[in-house]
Amino acid sequence: MNKDNVTLPPTSMQLVVLNEIRRYAQAKGTSPTLRELAKLLDLAPVTIQGHITGLVERGILRRVKNASRGLILADTCPTCGAKIACPKTKKKH
Repeated sequence: MNKDNVTLPPTSMQLVVLNEIRRYAQAKGTSPTLRELAKLLDLAPVTIQGHITGLVERGILRRVKNASRGLILADTCPTCGAKIACPKTKKKH
């Protein structure tokens, strides 16, 4: 992980990907696959992969290993999906 990325804000395309992940998760109760995201955003899966990697490096997303729908917003409990407090401010977002 590039430690410099942690302090960088997400790029505009990363925000588009993040918002689509949020929208999909709220509508369907699970995260989209890379292929679904690519189709929804009319981008190549490898491009989506790059944006997701950037979001993970920035601490905005987490990945569940060996899960096709394993994208979790970093402010969400990986077990139950409940919002959790920010580790810096201890406030919920």
